[in-house]
Amino acid sequence: MDPRIRELLERANPWWTHPGARVPGTKPVRRDAFRKVADLSLSFAPGEKRRATILVGLRQVGKTVLAREVAAEGLPRLGGTQLAIVEVDDPRLTGALTLADVLHAWDPHRVPGRPALLVVDEIQKLSSGGGERDWARQLAGVVNRDEIRVLATGSAAGVLRGGGADLAGRADNVILEPLSFPEFRRLRAGAKTSPPQETRFLDRDHYLSVGGFPEFTQTLDVRLSLERTRDYVQNVLRADLAAFRAHASIVRLFAVLMDQSGEELNASGLATKLQVAQNTLKSWLDGLEEVFLVQRVPRLETSELRKIASRPKVHATDPGLIAAFAPGADPLEVPRIRGRLFESAVLRHLRELASRARGEVLCAQRRGTAGEPLGEADFLLEAGDEAFFVEVKSGEPPGSEGAERLLALSRDIREIQGGGKPKDVRVLIVHGGSTREACGLPCVPLVDFLDAVLAGPASDPCASLRGLCGAPGS
Repeated sequence: MDPRIRELLERANPWWTHPGARVPGTKPVRRDAFRKVADLSLSFAPGEKRRATILVGLRQVGKTVLAREVAAEGLPRLGGTQLAIVEVDDPRLTGALTLADVLHAWDPHRVPGRPALLVVDEIQKLSSGGGERDWARQLAGVVNRDEIRVLATGSAAGVLRGGGADLAGRADNVILEPLSFPEFRRLRAGAKTSPPQETRFLDRDHYLSVGGFPEFTQTLDVRLSLERTRDYVQNVLRADLAAFRAHASIVRLFAVLMDQSGEELNASGLATKLQVAQNTLKSWLDGLEEVFLVQRVPRLETSELRKIASRPKVHATDPGLIAAFAPGADPLEVPRIRGRLFESAVLRHLRELASRARGEVLCAQRRGTAGEPLGEADFLLEAGDEAFFVEVKSGEPPGSEGAERLLALSRDIREIQGGGKPKDVRVLIVHGGSTREACGLPCVPLVDFLDAVLAGPASDPCASLRGLCGAPGS
């Protein structure tokens, strides 16, 4: 191997030769996902088949830091010779490094037969002489060694799917979301104190404006944060969607999607507006979803009780993305944009809850016998035998007519018998006011919803949402 690569790897892993060395780049406040990722990565149970954990998500949401924190926890347990950290994002290594090179540099220090952890940051940037998915073949070769566990990170959903047969049954995939609201508040408060109650609403507005990017939790200049987020999006699109060779058009598409976040996708109209074919538009949307910038939420129409994938709603994955592309100096002052920010924040938390509960987030619409729309709910979380309708309002809760439409939607779902459909249905209105009930329906202010919805235990992830909603049918 190139001696310069060996030198870089040895300098990046000083604990191979210096037992007192520590893992740099950790933070005093850990992400909620830390414990899960650490337990997966540091499990050395005899006969364990899943020997790799692949951590993916939007760029700059903390994957590298979390991976280093797992490494720091494992270092005293494993010993310095049994830990290797490789950041393939280093321009001196990108496209020039293979995992065989890493093992070649590591093996003279590593004790064979003892548990060991290999951390690979941005694994998809390994040298790809065997094709764009060659990283998976390389990774499979490492996890075939019984004593080595691997924690890998990547910034594209293609990393999840690219393993194919090479990693079948041997890897756990974990998506790291942007910061949740409780995580955001903890980072703002710092490690030595709990978030103060009196700043909850200020923190809410700051979270809606800058989103769940860790670097913006402490910023005092929201306008500068929005500018940096716009630059960040440009860089992500330039780096991760370069194969389309249509950077300016994709940026324009993304700006339109942020302005229309939460609306039904009108593929034909959007393709005409951008002057591209619908197939091209679809490939661009696929790309934006693969790098976690947007989420297409399928529609469930209760007249036929089926998902309609061709008419999803397209949402930003983080409110900060909407705010960055919004007109005006303060996005929260524009009612239309404020509503989209509320919806994006709620969806980000429901998306993580659905992952924990092995459920799915949909949007729902009720139609009459002639196909006419009779009402809709922003989100429907289906998890096991439960369903939760969540309607989001940036102002006060809806009046009696809107409440009745929500109840009618819930009755449509509740009356289904068999077919594996949920029967235990609850309704919740999340809003920007302070009311706890409207027209007999449970209501909760956005700040309380964001604070509580992910607080359920691992054994019952939906417990907190269930508590916010009250009894089924209420």
